[in-house]
Amino acid sequence: MRPIVFFALTLLAPALLAAPHAVPVEPTKNLGRVLRGSAPVSDFVIRNDGDSPLTIANVTPSCACTTATFDPVIAAGSTGTIHVKLDTTELSGMVSKGLMVYTNDGGAPLPLVVKAQIQPRLASRPEYIAYAVVHGDAQSNAPKRLVLYSNDGSRFQVLAAKSDVATQTVKFHEATESEREPSIAGSQWILDITLGDETPVGRISGRITVTTDDANQPTVSVPVTGSVR
Repeated sequence: MRPIVFFALTLLAPALLAAPHAVPVEPTKNLGRVLRGSAPVSDFVIRNDGDSPLTIANVTPSCACTTATFDPVIAAGSTGTIHVKLDTTELSGMVSKGLMVYTNDGGAPLPLVVKAQIQPRLASRPEYIAYAVVHGDAQSNAPKRLVLYSNDGSRFQVLAAKSDVATQTVKFHEATESEREPSIAGSQWILDITLGDETPVGRISGRITVTTDDANQPTVSVPVTGSVR
């Protein structure tokens, strides 16, 4: 009887020892520059290096801006995919969003990371207006100029521009051919900004709000900072 039991256990041993093993082929995805308001999708490939089916039980993102769908079962020796969508509507600058993948391979959850540099659809050069004015010195209070443009080269219209600094005025017009920056495609608008001589001594802090007809970015905010002494 004992030889029969030993023989049965020998036959069953490989099945009892079989286990899945999850391996992320590329655990970090860098999307580079992405326009705010878009929703890029990253595909993470998961390889099952084990000898039994791998089950993905759940994928948990660290941020509500990230959602995932996935292949629930991956056969031994095969690959599956986790599709990760990044909603950039409320994001800006360099972002890094993590996800944890829970499987039946008995190990710790697998970390995945999506990175991106989120750019606004509309931007300005320079990005802010700064003053270092000496009261009564016209040269230190020369008019400022900035260019408003689209990062994707699309066309848009400026409808209004207003500063919340009481002594600052803003005028705007679409850039002429001679005013355009040659490295930028699409619409370019010029904002000419003047700080009145009546501006009192002290700190300057505010912003210029530009209203546009762009459906994805109807307003652009330009910080204003500096001082008068």
